[in-house]
Amino acid sequence: MESPKILILEDEGPVRELLVSKFSAAGFQTLDAATGEQAIEIALKERPDVIITDIVMYPMDGTTFLEKIRESGVWGAHIPCYVFSNQNDPEIIRRLKTIGIQRYISKSETPMDKVAAMIKEDLAK
Repeated sequence: MESPKILILEDEGPVRELLVSKFSAAGFQTLDAATGEQAIEIALKERPDVIITDIVMYPMDGTTFLEKIRESGVWGAHIPCYVFSNQNDPEIIRRLKTIGIQRYISKSETPMDKVAAMIKEDLAK
């Protein structure tokens, strides 16, 4: 089986590079973007198997990005999406659940080494 393709949307360069490194080491094919606009373009062209995104970004935040992906058609409506953020506003988390994320992963509470393993385990189910 081909290794899963993940799109990583993170506006902070060092964090994005670390995520790319961790997911590559875990056997994922990685695509990455620094903005929501770039990520939409990449997602619609490459059709990754899974997406992970931060929330607090400018000019397009991660929530808006996820809404646009969900509205993009059958593929976007069903792709597993994860949020990796320190945003802990209960209203935003409620909105994310309405959008249909698989899991909210807290940056401050989850070691980077575990993020790829968590998603890989979920995809195997």
